[in-house]
Amino acid sequence: MNRQTNRRLSMDLDKNVEDVLDQFASCADVVLRRLTITKARQKAAIIFIPEITDTVRIEQACIRPLLALADRRAALEHEDLQNELTILGMQQCRAIDDVIASIAAGDAVLLLDGTPQATLLSTAKWEHRAVEKPENEVSIRGSLQAFNEDTRTNIGLVRQFLRGHELKIEKLTCGRMTKTPVHILYLDPIARPDQLQTVKERLQRIKLDSVLDAGYIEQLIRDHPRSPFPTMGQTERPDRVAAQLVDGRIAIAVDHSPTMLTLPALFPEFFQVSEDYYADFWIQSFHRLLRYAAFWVSLSLLSLYLIFLTYNPELLPTPLLLKLSAARMGIPSPTIVEVFLMGLLFEVLHEAGVRLPRPVGPAISIVGGLVVGEAAVSAGMVGAATVIAIAMSGILSFIVPSHSLTAALRLLRFPLLLITAMFGIVGFAVALLLLLLHMFSLTSFGDPYMQVAAPLRKRLVEDSVIRAPLDVLFKRSHNWGTRKGSQ
Repeated sequence: MNRQTNRRLSMDLDKNVEDVLDQFASCADVVLRRLTITKARQKAAIIFIPEITDTVRIEQACIRPLLALADRRAALEHEDLQNELTILGMQQCRAIDDVIASIAAGDAVLLLDGTPQATLLSTAKWEHRAVEKPENEVSIRGSLQAFNEDTRTNIGLVRQFLRGHELKIEKLTCGRMTKTPVHILYLDPIARPDQLQTVKERLQRIKLDSVLDAGYIEQLIRDHPRSPFPTMGQTERPDRVAAQLVDGRIAIAVDHSPTMLTLPALFPEFFQVSEDYYADFWIQSFHRLLRYAAFWVSLSLLSLYLIFLTYNPELLPTPLLLKLSAARMGIPSPTIVEVFLMGLLFEVLHEAGVRLPRPVGPAISIVGGLVVGEAAVSAGMVGAATVIAIAMSGILSFIVPSHSLTAALRLLRFPLLLITAMFGIVGFAVALLLLLLHMFSLTSFGDPYMQVAAPLRKRLVEDSVIRAPLDVLFKRSHNWGTRKGSQ
């Protein structure tokens, strides 16, 4: 019987135990521990799930103190437990639904005979990984701590960077079956109230049976869910979350997910890394410009290669054109087919490297690319220049630090290539213009996605395209759309 009851507990202990266990029918991991306490022969029962409960704490802080009350003459009331038990977290409830939810969440429930209520004991103990180094956001300088699957640990890591009382945390529950805890983090004097209210409303509108990862939340609450461009940030680094919160952003922590979501997220933020603020501004400004250039060149390189070889070869210098033409002698397939198939092959090798075990994946992708590319050129199936163009386009995409933006980049290359193959340089220009118009039409929780570019403002450029010196950045607010800037 798995349906919810909406019933209240009764005065009879046996009936309460039967009602609770009836909800956990065929659950072999649920344990019932009966006790007889006080000289009044008062009966008690403790129900819990050992696999997700701290049984040592139950024994030492609950069972032993109860058995020590054997000389008490009067029956025990739930109000008396505050002075008798040594468990920090205790809460009383009367609804059977609350008892069921607490047991499933890892808490122990204490029932006393003669009282129509239960005491919920905070004894949850979930297994989780230790705090390790970031795997997807590698940085030469800065913190080497990364989030794990335990939300309490992740929030604690953020609090290590923000130790003031301004950090506020609100908790919600998403998923009718999973009851996944979702925490909203923000700095009270900085975060915008309208954005905070929007986040709460969108989270409360989620009507899924299961929420297993932060990716569920991201897809359901972000602006423009049909757009390939990410409008919410995601990170596994607590120092980056702390920096985003100081800038007036809002963070969302989802239980069982080793990443936190940050919002709003504008286009320039996907080219920023934590290391940008830990090193010299000249070097990091150059790196940022390199990332922007890598994004646009990677997006358009294959289309430009097709234009130069097929539609407008007169744009190339004559010696280079003769070299490319000689290299294509004997190639059986048209340039568009050659480029498209080799691009798909690159994506296949990349996906294979990601899905294989970590010690084997990089070796397979590198060796596979070298062997297949060399064999294809030697057999006269593709030109060497095509392999170089594909490799350069792929390598440039890896410079972009955001994995979600890199995925959008790899996806958009192919429709841009097909449009260029059909309409030439005019189609390429129009497609690129439409893509830019789409990007300028996007918003992230009310903030324009390309706010840094239109209208162009000096204080926004100082921490987007380049990274100004820290004394300039923190002299005045450089935040985008915050109520109060960090000083």
